[in-house]
Amino acid sequence: MNNTFNHLPVEQDIGHTDIENEEEHARQKNRLRNLSKKKKPTSKQRKEMNILRANIARFTQPEEGIPTKKKKKVKKKQDNNDKELDEEFAKNSEMNKFKGQIKKEMEMKYRKECLKLKRENEDLKFKNERLNDENQGLKWENERLRNSQKNSQKNGQNSRKAYKKPKSERESKFCEKYNVEIPDDILEILNEFNKDKWRKLSVKYHPDKGNDNVYQQILNEIKELFGK
Repeated sequence: MNNTFNHLPVEQDIGHTDIENEEEHARQKNRLRNLSKKKKPTSKQRKEMNILRANIARFTQPEEGIPTKKKKKVKKKQDNNDKELDEEFAKNSEMNKFKGQIKKEMEMKYRKECLKLKRENEDLKFKNERLNDENQGLKWENERLRNSQKNSQKNGQNSRKAYKKPKSERESKFCEKYNVEIPDDILEILNEFNKDKWRKLSVKYHPDKGNDNVYQQILNEIKELFGK
């Protein structure tokens, strides 16, 4: 089909581009309407009106075969150097990723080792403190035993020097034998043996409690003589 706009040139040098949307279509229609109202348009204005008509026709009647402005195809070219750079960048990225993973694993391993060493040091410190406490306790206990032994020896010596003459024959024999003043509770079982009382007195006058060992010897002899 013939079209009245087929003879119009596609090139545009008046500042009007191809119409691609309704907004541009309305703008060029208004421009053409204003130019058409002029009674004696100049040659430049007539040329502009022809361009506007061609643009409007191409937009409104594309099926009429109105020539359109051909767009130049842009060939995508990739420089070999760019390609090599991309490949090198990809290799470096992969290598950096691998190095980062190795570094992360090493840091995690280092933190675990530090935590383990810290716990071991804390355990060792706790054991040393406990051992020091035990040694200090033993030191205090030994000191207490030495003082108790000194006091018991001193008390025993004073008892031996200051004993009174016993009343009964048994008391007399035991006092002369051991050269000590025998306590009243021991004298009771010496004169009248009682097994339960003897047990209590054995605990009471045991040397581990800081008593003179002579009292335990007296109690043992009383049991051998009168405890049967």
